[in-house]
Amino acid sequence: MRFITPVKVLFWDARKLPSVAKRLVSLLQEMQLESHPTFFHIFSNGGGFTYSYVLRELARVESNFKMDIRGTIFDSAPAPRNMQTCFKALSNILETANFK
Repeated sequence: MRFITPVKVLFWDARKLPSVAKRLVSLLQEMQLESHPTFFHIFSNGGGFTYSYVLRELARVESNFKMDIRGTIFDSAPAPRNMQTCFKALSNILETANFK
């Protein structure tokens, strides 16, 4: 299953993230995924924000619905925004880049 949080919610109306997470967990329940091992693949800040609300919603409904979450992959995960983090990211990019 793939889910992408609407950009409008992420950037202009983040107050809707709890209801987005509630709907996503509702879809997981409808698909009866509690008996299946589950991995989440989280991309970037938006995915991280949404995932935090999904985990809260899963904790809230745990007595009725318990998923078998085996792991979470953070791809371009959220990180503190400061010059040190920026320098490390830029260094890693330049170190692996193949300029021709």
